[in-house]
Amino acid sequence: MKPNVGDSSYGITKNNIIHNYSQLENIISVLRKQFGPNLPILVERYLSGSDLSVGLVGNIKSGFTLTSISEEDYSKLPQDLPRICGYEAKWEYNSSYNVIKSIPAQISDKTRDFLLKNSIRLFQRLSCRDYCRIDWRLDSQGNPKLLEVNPNPGLCWDGHLTKMASFRGISFSGLLEIILKTAEERISSEKKEEIGHQQKNINDSKLTKKVNTNKKSIKELLLKDYTN
Repeated sequence: MKPNVGDSSYGITKNNIIHNYSQLENIISVLRKQFGPNLPILVERYLSGSDLSVGLVGNIKSGFTLTSISEEDYSKLPQDLPRICGYEAKWEYNSSYNVIKSIPAQISDKTRDFLLKNSIRLFQRLSCRDYCRIDWRLDSQGNPKLLEVNPNPGLCWDGHLTKMASFRGISFSGLLEIILKTAEERISSEKKEEIGHQQKNINDSKLTKKVNTNKKSIKELLLKDYTN
């Protein structure tokens, strides 16, 4: 169970994995105290397969400068802890979850192609811009399941998107530069399109006015001939 609001895994800890009714009551109480009594809560089936993230930098029209897939390595995590990358892993530096590492995804070509294809499709359909991170997880049979789309993922020096960029030899500052350049190119392209549309509307208006003028002239000539 997890809150359907917020970001940075706030409200998501090892206690969100539910095995019995007592745990269910406890986590609902905790989440209500953290987020308020009207908090919408997500109830999801726990997925035990690989924990994956797809990083995209670019846009649909111009193409993507960066496409990378990371996987959370839980191999050093104590066996009694749930395999999730929650609040403890991201913000509690003395936590047992601090041993989790992000590595290049160890997945089949078929799964990789599926993730990239559908992540780009989600990027387009949800009107994402410039950069995005899409989180997936495999079930026990290795089938990819969508967790969430992050249209504005964290851009800290140790964030997931930064780690994915490092797999391609791109530094944190290099990643920021690519994102800014991508946004600049998109805005420039949008302005050119806007100017083009405006010019087309002006030309269409002039053509309509000219056609109407010609119709009026023809009508006047016909009336003149008829009256004569």
